[in-house]
Amino acid sequence: MDKKGKVAVLDKVRGRFTVKEYPLPDVSPGTVLVRIEYCGVCGTDVHTYYGKLADAPFPVVLGHEIAGTIIDMGSQVKKDFLGKPVKVGDRIVLVPAIHCKKCYYCTLAKTPSKCLNMISYGFLPLKEPYFTGGYAEYLYFFHPKTEFFKIDAPGEVALFAEPLAIAIHAVDRARIKPGQTAVIQGTGAIGLLTLICAKSSGATKVAVVGRRRKERLELAKELGAYLAINMEEIPEVKERIKIIKDFSATGY
Repeated sequence: MDKKGKVAVLDKVRGRFTVKEYPLPDVSPGTVLVRIEYCGVCGTDVHTYYGKLADAPFPVVLGHEIAGTIIDMGSQVKKDFLGKPVKVGDRIVLVPAIHCKKCYYCTLAKTPSKCLNMISYGFLPLKEPYFTGGYAEYLYFFHPKTEFFKIDAPGEVALFAEPLAIAIHAVDRARIKPGQTAVIQGTGAIGLLTLICAKSSGATKVAVVGRRRKERLELAKELGAYLAINMEEIPEVKERIKIIKDFSATGY
C-alpha cells in the first residue's frame, strides 16, 4: 500500500510525543488494517508516561482503548471473535492483549491476564509495522490471534468497550447479588463503570470512595451511588467503614 499514516511516538519516560509518518502495511492472510476513530487515555498510559511501569518499551505508540473501522483485511479474515461476519467498513473494538493460550495461566489456571508470553497493542516497541498503538491514525492487527469484535454502537460509545469489560469482570468476580451493598474504591473511568455494572447486577446500594476530584464524586451520585466519600475529608479507614455500615440497609 502506497498510502502513509501518522503515529504519535513517546520517546522516553516523561518525554515528548512526536508525530511521525510511516507507510501503511499491506495486509496479509489473518491481518486487519483499521482506521482509528477514537482512542481513550487509560491510567496505564499515564503510568507509562511517568515511568511507573518498569518493563515499558521506548520509544512506543501508546493507546489500547480503541474503536475504529476496517479499511482492509487479509484473505483469511471472515468473522470476528464471536463469529459475526465482518467486512470493510465495519466498526470494531479489540481486546488489546494477545495471549499465547499455551502457558499454565492460559490453560490450567484460566487466568490469561497473567499469560507468561503476553503482548499488547499500545505497549510494543516502535518498529515495523509501526501502527501498533491507538495514538495513531491507523492500527494494524499484525498478529493472527488478535481478538476483535464487530460493534454497532457509535464510535464515541464503542470506545468504552475495553474499560467496560474490566468493570464487568470485576462485578462478576465479586459475585454481587440482588439486595447487597457494594463498595467501590476509586472514581476514575473504571470505578464509575463498575458502579454502573454493580447497580445493573442488583446491588441495592453502592458506595463510592474517591479523592482529589470532587466532580467525580458528584458524577458517581448522578450515576446511582447512594454514598460518595471523599478520602481527603475522611482519611481514617475505620471511620469510612462505619459511615458505610450506618448507611447500609443490611449493615454491610
